[in-house]
Amino acid sequence: MITEQDLKGVKDYLYYRDVKSDIEQYVDGKKDLIKADTTRWTPLDEHFKWLRTEITGFAGIPSHGKSKFVVFLSALKMFYDNWKVAVYSPETSPSVFLFTNYLHTLTGKGLFGNNKPTRLEIKQFDNMLENNLYLCDPEKMPTFKGIMERFKRAYEYHGVDMFIIDPFNCLEREWEHSQRDDRYVGDFLDHYKDFVKTTNTTGVVVMHPKGGLKPKKDSLDFECPTAYDLAGGAMWNNKLDNLVFVHRPYMISDFANSSVLLRFAKIKKKEIVGRGGDADVDFDFKSNRYRYNGIMPDFSKEAEQLKANEGFDNEWPF
Repeated sequence: MITEQDLKGVKDYLYYRDVKSDIEQYVDGKKDLIKADTTRWTPLDEHFKWLRTEITGFAGIPSHGKSKFVVFLSALKMFYDNWKVAVYSPETSPSVFLFTNYLHTLTGKGLFGNNKPTRLEIKQFDNMLENNLYLCDPEKMPTFKGIMERFKRAYEYHGVDMFIIDPFNCLEREWEHSQRDDRYVGDFLDHYKDFVKTTNTTGVVVMHPKGGLKPKKDSLDFECPTAYDLAGGAMWNNKLDNLVFVHRPYMISDFANSSVLLRFAKIKKKEIVGRGGDADVDFDFKSNRYRYNGIMPDFSKEAEQLKANEGFDNEWPF
């Protein structure tokens, strides 16, 4: 017989009384319940912000800039918030290319063009790149299990905030090779999600479509892909917290056209992370940066000094 005393609570259940104090402090303005981190690109925050314990997928047609966009967003967090980033990127070979890609974004000058940055311009980012960016050796851990082991070490030793797998398609399967794509994707995301929840970090995964893309009517260009164009299809939509497509709508017909469509196809916690939807931005080939509504983030020493002096939090002068 269950007594009235026993009814005070049942094990493994969460009751309102357990969170009431937190809610009251939030209503009184004394505490944040759940707070997402700004991207440090103010106009983009309306669509998307970083939330720890979440996994965000960035997908798109090859060469449409999804990896560059991830570099751009992670560089902003490294520069302005001192985030530490660990990257598994076997397609970025040789490995030095990843660091030069970040330097291109940070200095605004490409190392392989005519307008190279000076050693002095590079030097101002030496400490940040040494202490905030860690590239996992792709030759030593081609499976997800191996990557997670290295990510775990990076978290324990360096206190990493963001983990990036670019791309998912390069992972070697360590589960059943006969396993359906959707179940493989589901298992991968379950393991990745457990990791970022346990470490209170944020996870990123970059994906390619599987092929068979839909061409635009009367055009050489393709429509923006959907989750169903990815290997594993609906499982990405089901299990990812956020899904973003990076798409150049005129890539084939007008390569010089710098227009980029950012489609935030899924945002799980819209009231916290952002409303999702589409953002039409421009990619600046020269600086390796993006411009939205005329606003391009700044990585200059002047911007860093302004940050230090003014103590900006979520609102920035760009």
